[in-house]
Amino acid sequence: MLEAKALRSRELLVLLIEQVSPRTDAPELADRLLRRYGSLAPLMCSNPQDLLEMPGMTPTLASAIVLIPQLTRYARRET
Repeated sequence: MLEAKALRSRELLVLLIEQVSPRTDAPELADRLLRRYGSLAPLMCSNPQDLLEMPGMTPTLASAIVLIPQLTRYARRET
């Protein structure tokens, strides 16, 4: 069973998957990703090629997952 923090992470991940890859079973993929990586932080620091090994993962989604933290870091430096 997922904890409350994981549920919030899962919900955010489902939203991202639905936006970037609408034909993907977002809840199922989000669950598999969180089981494999444990939380969003290691997931978003992963290698896109490793993500592509996950069934249902698309190249666009893998790129988006690893791009978000890079954009966040860049935005923080700008402020």
